[in-house]
Amino acid sequence: MELLISFIIKEFILMKRYIVNSLSGIVTLYIIFFIIFQGYSEAAGGILVGDTIEALIIGYIIWILAISSFQDITFTIQDEKKEGTIVQLFMAKYSLIRIFLTKAFSQFILNLCLIIFMLIAMMLTTNHYLHFPIIEVMGILFIINLNFWGIGFFFGGLTLIYKKMESALQIMQFAFMALVVIPIEKGITKYLPSAWGIEILKKLVNNNQTHYVYTLGDIILLIVPSLIYFSIGLVVFYFLKEKAIRMGIVEQY
Repeated sequence: MELLISFIIKEFILMKRYIVNSLSGIVTLYIIFFIIFQGYSEAAGGILVGDTIEALIIGYIIWILAISSFQDITFTIQDEKKEGTIVQLFMAKYSLIRIFLTKAFSQFILNLCLIIFMLIAMMLTTNHYLHFPIIEVMGILFIINLNFWGIGFFFGGLTLIYKKMESALQIMQFAFMALVVIPIEKGITKYLPSAWGIEILKKLVNNNQTHYVYTLGDIILLIVPSLIYFSIGLVVFYFLKEKAIRMGIVEQY
């Protein structure tokens, strides 16, 4: 808990200290959504109603959460290498995985605050107000985020070995964009990272449905793939971290 509180305070201080950069990022995200919304509206003949708006808003929020969560670990490693402090993380009293998990969770908490702000701005822009069970949505967002943390640890491990992963991260941004709009069918698509969780979220925010009745299959498809992707990411990160130590390239940038 002490480590978590320290990371939350640190992230808040950095956000406040670089306030222009922080505000610019928020404004940029809003502008991107506005452009997408206008494009969808034009394509629909100037009218967007019901599920279309809800799917657009939820999809965009998940995309923001995805790119922020999976990039956080990789960017942290790159920054620590640039500043020459990466070895201190390896020598800390906490394990490297615990440090990154705690930092990722603190960033997730701050991301939720950003998402709430963005959600209000989106609803004002579209003049379409969503109704959903907050506790359920927060829980599902956390489970969905396990997928993104798993992918983040995977690329974080690769960063320890190959140093720079910006191009791969940019490709993943488009991959996540495709993920939030791809239709969920009975085939393999529902087993993709976070796919079923996104589908449930879309049903939860439907104006005509403030409660979703979960089946056993829903719960399994929501939790099991998330834990699998998360576990794979942790395992890959651990072995690549050990490889970087054996190769003596931890400090190299």
